[in-house]
Amino acid sequence: MMKKLFLIKANGLFTLGNYDEALKYYERYKKLCIHQDSIVVDVTIGHIYLMKGNAAEAQRYFYSALTESKNKSLTLIHIGVSTFDNGYIEYAYNLFSTLLPEMDDDWDIGYAYLARCCYELKRKKNSKSICNKLLKEIQRKVLKCFQTFFQKVQSLRIILILVFLKIIEL
Repeated sequence: MMKKLFLIKANGLFTLGNYDEALKYYERYKKLCIHQDSIVVDVTIGHIYLMKGNAAEAQRYFYSALTESKNKSLTLIHIGVSTFDNGYIEYAYNLFSTLLPEMDDDWDIGYAYLARCCYELKRKKNSKSICNKLLKEIQRKVLKCFQTFFQKVQSLRIILILVFLKIIEL
């Protein structure tokens, strides 16, 4: 429980923009969780160091996250999001364009970041094709949601009809 409190406090401090204090709590958390998965924490620490302009220290934490990770592609995508958020657009573009084809089709946030990288780098042709792929994926998800919704509505209608018929029998 104590470990989790350090992580909660670190995340809160990060959200409030108190990055130096957040780093201290993330490091405390890591010391308490030696044999546990701390990939997300390492990427977050790397993100903070990038924000502070210390790319070498960020790289050290990103490397640590990659060495621990069982899913290297997904970890690299998270690093790509961090680098994009910190203005390293070309680097993020290279990560996303290389790794996204290896990811599941439903990992659309990566494609959204890739499209934004293309836009920022003035690669309109790439941006349009990526946006079209993203739109098709979103349409597929929306259609799936509607299908599920209508199936549930249909089931509810059947239940209501049965209840109504039962009431009439009484």
